[in-house]
Amino acid sequence: MSTETSANANLDVQKAEIDAAVAQASRFSSVCNVWAPMYRQATVTSIAEALSGAPGSSSTARATFDVAYASLLAAWKSFAASDSAGRPIVLIGHSQGSGSSSTSSRPRSITTRRF
Repeated sequence: MSTETSANANLDVQKAEIDAAVAQASRFSSVCNVWAPMYRQATVTSIAEALSGAPGSSSTARATFDVAYASLLAAWKSFAASDSAGRPIVLIGHSQGSGSSSTSSRPRSITTRRF
């Protein structure tokens, strides 16, 4: 999760993102091609605000997660159009990305199976 101070992370690959990808996705690279998208995830700052219960925090949280979802969906569409080469795809998400990744695949009419 990004520790940037804005509501949504920018798309710069920073040490936190590299560390997360290495810790969570690199173990799969010996058996498959790993695609780990950068997207404008909600930051610690925005999640803390949403959990505060302050007036307007729920609508701010919704807007923040809408930005994150739209960013991930754009990355997914780009991948599906140019990089997937029709290969089977397994979606593996962690934390915030798990909900977003399973939702973003639905518009592409991909058959999904949860394990």
